[in-house]
Amino acid sequence: MKQPEYIGKYEVVDLVGKGSMGLVYKGFDPHIRRAVALKTIRRDRLSSDVEDSLVRFKHEAQAIGRLSHNGIVSVYDFGEEEDYVFLVMEFVEGHNLNEYFSQGRRFSIEDSVSIVAQLLDALDHAHEQGVIHRDIKPANIILKSNGMIKIADFGIAHIYSSEITEVGLIMGTPCYMAPEQFRGEQVDCRADLYSVGVLFFQLLTGLRPFNGTYDQLIYSVCNQPAPHPSLTASNTIISKYDNLVEKALRKSPADRFSAAREFRKELLDIYSSPFVQPVSGDTIIHEGISSAGQQVQNAGEVSSSKSVSVDKSLTPLGWDPLVLRTIEKQLAEFVGPFSHIMVKNAALSTTDPDTLYLKLAEELDNSEDRSAFLKFRRQGISNTNAVSMAPPSNGSHADENNKPITALSGQIISDEKIAAATRELSSFLGPISKVVVKRAASQCTNIREFYEQLAGNIPDENDRKKFIKAVGFTG
Repeated sequence: MKQPEYIGKYEVVDLVGKGSMGLVYKGFDPHIRRAVALKTIRRDRLSSDVEDSLVRFKHEAQAIGRLSHNGIVSVYDFGEEEDYVFLVMEFVEGHNLNEYFSQGRRFSIEDSVSIVAQLLDALDHAHEQGVIHRDIKPANIILKSNGMIKIADFGIAHIYSSEITEVGLIMGTPCYMAPEQFRGEQVDCRADLYSVGVLFFQLLTGLRPFNGTYDQLIYSVCNQPAPHPSLTASNTIISKYDNLVEKALRKSPADRFSAAREFRKELLDIYSSPFVQPVSGDTIIHEGISSAGQQVQNAGEVSSSKSVSVDKSLTPLGWDPLVLRTIEKQLAEFVGPFSHIMVKNAALSTTDPDTLYLKLAEELDNSEDRSAFLKFRRQGISNTNAVSMAPPSNGSHADENNKPITALSGQIISDEKIAAATRELSSFLGPISKVVVKRAASQCTNIREFYEQLAGNIPDENDRKKFIKAVGFTG
């Protein structure tokens, strides 16, 4: 079949995948001038009453389109052609978790918690809007280059299950489906939370809790208790998550977590360490992949593979290493330790500081973070000399109520020391550093106590020494 030049008003750029209902294209919106994903759904896969089917389809697409969360792929538009209907979705660069698992990559506890906490935050938003995913699985979790995730195909499983014509077809991916999905019972948000439990088990152990033939899988999911992650991986370090996973994987929905936020809170309570939201930069896949279509076969967004592998020991040509290190520290306040890779990736394509700042700002999901990061550029930095990164000051550092942060002794800890400590701590703790530094500045009676309290938040002893050295504290 010949590839169309246009679908609706959207220019078709390339075929990137084949889904169960139709083809997936990379497209271009000529009005807003942005890349989009075009997911087509063949009319012959809809129910016999096509008109009634399309009304229900539109209503479901509208429900998905109302979701607004940085962790969920956006739906922009719905349209009809002669042979198919189509959804217009966000185009996102990244790699799905299925690729990571297929390459045998393992995730640290920190990264596993990061992925699941992000996932639960996005699900909480969707569930509050009454939208259930129904097919949470690694192929639908896209890990972006900035360490943040996006959930693809949100709610599409519901569209498929209500409209697909094959008799007896169960929508979902068996290894990640909840028992009630196999039993054909009413599905609510707790089915998504079961799937998250399976994914967390796999992140911690590299294995799924249940495997086997289709019939064996159905029996195990519906009847057998899930093994503990620590026993599966022979790893006592992860044993503190055993009860959490066990609760998520209980057979009856009534016995599981009742909401995503409840699951997330218990997860972070068990984790107990300072939580850094982005996944570690050292974990991310940066090299290109051979098949973009594989990433979107069942996904509602397109995952591009344009990111470039960077040797961290090298400085991109045309840049002063000190300047890039300065920008890395500035960016670390918003994305954490991954900043060094983001900066070096972006610096490969430009030697202009203004362009570099704009490229990096585009990677930040939050508009307030983008504005705050770009303020550093307005303070002034050249390609040959790094300058102070401290934000403009009126002589005192204020909290959210505009009250100066004063140490218990009555001495105001200077803006310069607070800003420098925040920058350096961000390299180890990420965005939470702002809160940690603010609290320490208001609680400590002297500069020694201030730095020691900050260092105490860094788990690794060598990293604590690096922090103390970086802030220039000699006692």
